[in-house]
Parts: sequence; C-alpha cells; structure tokens
Amino acid sequence: MVRFGEVASRWQQIDVYVQEFRQAIALLPQGARVLVAQADEADGPAALNDGMSHIPCLAVIGRSALVTSLFTVSGKQILGVRHPYSEIVDRDDGYLPNMSQLIAAEGLTPASDPFWATWFQDHDYVFEMFGAPDSENANPERLEPVFRGSKFHLFRVIKDTSEEDEKP
Repeated sequence: MVRFGEVASRWQQIDVYVQEFRQAIALLPQGARVLVAQADEADGPAALNDGMSHIPCLAVIGRSALVTSLFTVSGKQILGVRHPYSEIVDRDDGYLPNMSQLIAAEGLTPASDPFWATWFQDHDYVFEMFGAPDSENANPERLEPVFRGSKFHLFRVIKDTSEEDEKP
C-alpha cells in the first residue's frame, strides 16, 4: 500500500505539467511536425524530468502530429515512420538534442549529421523540455514563442520565405 501511495504522489506531481501540455498541444495545427529538444540547463530534479520526457507524444494522438521522440526504433517498438518523414525522427533511441546543438546545426551538412540537423527546414514546432519557466528564447530569429509552461516552452519555427517558396 505504501508503494501505491508513492506512485500516486508522483503522478499527481506530473499531472499539473500534463495539463499544461494539453493546453499547448491544442494550439498545434493538425499534422504539425514537432521536434522535441531539451534546455541546455535542465531545471528541476532529473527524476521529474525523466517522467515528463515523452509527454509531447500526446500530440500524436491529439493533433495527428509527427513527434521526433515517438517510440519508432525498429526492433524495439511496433510503430514505424514512413519515408520521407523517417529521416527527421529519432530512429536510434538517442538523446534529445539540446537547444545549443539546434542552433549550431544550421551550418551542418545533412548527409552525415543527426536527424535534427535540418530542423529549421523540416519541423514546424519545437518543444523545449525541462527549461525554467523564465528562461530566454535561445534563438529568437528562428523560434517564435507560442506557449510557456512550467517545465517546457513551445515554439513555432520561423521559416525563411525562400524556404517556403521551395516547397512543392
């Protein structure tokens, strides 16, 4: 019975954040492509952050979104992502990129770099996980704030007009 109480207590702590995520997810358009990244400096205890790491996947259910952290590792999960989208999700069960890695990725060559190397072209939104509620936007030229939660931020990716013109 003590174990049940401990689990219930942890779920109650996380439920506040889940409700905030539901509010943020409601702002996403149907079919959005969402990159999940983490703050350079995580705010709060690791156990709490770990418990929240896959909450953005609720957007798959609620908005039919493509979420980069969805369980799609071949041989481990039953979900799969079709080409060409399979190139822009985590297929290796890796770690979330941090925000400074995303900013640095703008100069990388996509052929040999991680799935998020061309995030600014391939994704519509970024969830920055585990950041402090008052943290600054790491890349205001590319990221427009949409929702600020207690443990995350949702940003819309600002596309270059030349990038938009190139889309089929």
